[in-house]
Amino acid sequence: MVINQCERIGWPTILGLGAVVLSMMVLALCMTATGTARFMVPMGYDIKVGYGVGATLELAKEVLPVAVIALWARQARSLVLALGAAWVCVVTFSSLATHATVMTAISSIERTGT
Repeated sequence: MVINQCERIGWPTILGLGAVVLSMMVLALCMTATGTARFMVPMGYDIKVGYGVGATLELAKEVLPVAVIALWARQARSLVLALGAAWVCVVTFSSLATHATVMTAISSIERTGT
């Protein structure tokens, strides 16, 4: 007798874990969008452009691995290599934007405290 994986774990657990993952994705999206907006304003762009670019890059960071896996299964190695390289660049940019946002918030708190 084969037991369904969802029945063994339980739907409340799966839904709870899904809610945690979704909330972390939204938090990452907000952090990257805010960090990108910080970079765009000094370059002369509108802050809305920064938020749009940050949100787009964060969504690409979350979707590209799924596309890479699908293309790998179809033996499309050149596309896998190209999208994999793009994903590494997007993850690097997202990390830098998040780091800049967090460091700005921490330094602002420190300046206020002193």
